[in-house]
Amino acid sequence: MRFLREIKRNPKSKIYLPIVLRRINLCYLVATSRDWAKVKMKHPIGPILFSMILVMTAHPAPDTVPHEQGIATSLKGKLLVASPKMHGNIFAGSVILMVEHNAEGAFGLIVNKPVSEMAKAELFDSLGLTHERVEGKFTIFRGGPVAPQAGFILHDGGLKWDGTKQIVKGLAVSPEEPVMRALARGEGPKRYLIVIGYSGWAPGQLEAELRRKDWVTAPLDRDIIFDRQFGSKWKRAMENRFRTL
Repeated sequence: MRFLREIKRNPKSKIYLPIVLRRINLCYLVATSRDWAKVKMKHPIGPILFSMILVMTAHPAPDTVPHEQGIATSLKGKLLVASPKMHGNIFAGSVILMVEHNAEGAFGLIVNKPVSEMAKAELFDSLGLTHERVEGKFTIFRGGPVAPQAGFILHDGGLKWDGTKQIVKGLAVSPEEPVMRALARGEGPKRYLIVIGYSGWAPGQLEAELRRKDWVTAPLDRDIIFDRQFGSKWKRAMENRFRTL
């Protein structure tokens, strides 16, 4: 398919919104402070590369309460919550769902920082997807500073596509292309979160940040991940955090 580029004025927005969404042929929707542009990637990120991004899965860990703020135990499937002392960067006030955490490093998606909204029908149309009459908007979240061209969809369990990775029972992450197709057909997951970019740590890096008390950890809470009370997610996660004696 040929390149498509469109610009939509958005005069109400006054901040820089680094949004990226893939289209069916992996065309991306990029939002800046005043413009929406749809641009096709020369090298699309398909299910194989998506799986490679999540390749840190070699040593799945039991779903247990972390010891000493998760330093000795995997935080996979738990929430990583920015401590109140963290400020001045993208992670300040963040709640991160940990998709993977092992000796190879860590991978997570911020779930409480929406960066824009777009009407569902408008997005489906821009992606060339046939759909029934649909109301409402998609909310797009920034998952972290790494690979802003990569799109992910966190969703409830039951449905599976090429590249889907189960995080814990009933919760998975998938590349956005097949999920958007399913949503357009009315067959997608009931609860989902559209995320662009991710948060990553090299081996030992997250453990060092935990020892420095940059983060606290909290048990998985699906309402914190999926509900629309964006402004209270950090507070609720902090209230639920694991505490050590």
